[in-house]
Parts: sequence; structure tokens; C-alpha cells
Amino acid sequence: MRFFEFAPYGSGDDNSGPSEEEILHRLAAMWWNGTEQEMIKAQRTLEAMGWEIGEDEGYDDGGVFVVRAGDEHGKSYISWPHEDLINLNELTFKGSPCTKDCSGHRAGYEWSRRKGGRDAASWSPSFNTGAALFKNGY
Repeated sequence: MRFFEFAPYGSGDDNSGPSEEEILHRLAAMWWNGTEQEMIKAQRTLEAMGWEIGEDEGYDDGGVFVVRAGDEHGKSYISWPHEDLINLNELTFKGSPCTKDCSGHRAGYEWSRRKGGRDAASWSPSFNTGAALFKNGY
């Protein structure tokens, strides 16, 4: 019998893929901006991950919150205002346009973060842009 270890995408030590908070943010944006079917899909996905979602009325233009199911004290509470949710479906990373899934920007950003804000001289313009974003405080 063989056993396989696994972890959710993006939860490994190598920082591959989006973090849980980025996934929550995307699902919150889908719930906020989406059609009724997209809202239901986002809510079901969050429920499967152990999170609840709702409208945060503490913002002038509205917003969305997520909280771990059963968290009576709100220690896991995360919220985003309307303006942080409306353009999330466009392909940008820290305000910089990117293609495909922005993985090059993300990788360069994380690399520069780990290296103390160094510039990158990679063959990948996307990676270099991500590194520059971190170095410039984005």
C-alpha cells in the first residue's frame, strides 16, 4: 500500500500558486461581481473550504467579508471594500498588467521579497516586473 502526502494548491513551502488569502479574495470578488450562478459557486466553494461569506456594510460603497465557519470571536475575519473587488477579474498583479495567470509577476515579487528587495535580471520580463514591484514598495 502506498500513501501520498498532499496539500492544497499554494500551501507548500515553495510558494507555488496563490495563497489562501488570495483565493479567498478571488472568491469574494466572484461572489460580489458575479451572476447568481457564480455567486452560488463561490459560496459553495468557500463552504467546502470551511468559510462563510457575506456583505460587509461597514464600507460606504459596501464590501464582502469571509470568516471561518464556527469562528465565534471573529479572529479569522477578513473583509474587502467594493473598490478592492471590482477589477479583480482583470489580469493585473499589484496594478501591473500581466498575461495568462500573472505567475511570472508573482514569482518575481516573491523572489525579490526573499532576497531583500533585489532587482532581477531574468530572461522573463514578467519575473523582472514582479521583482521591481516589490523593490518599489507595492
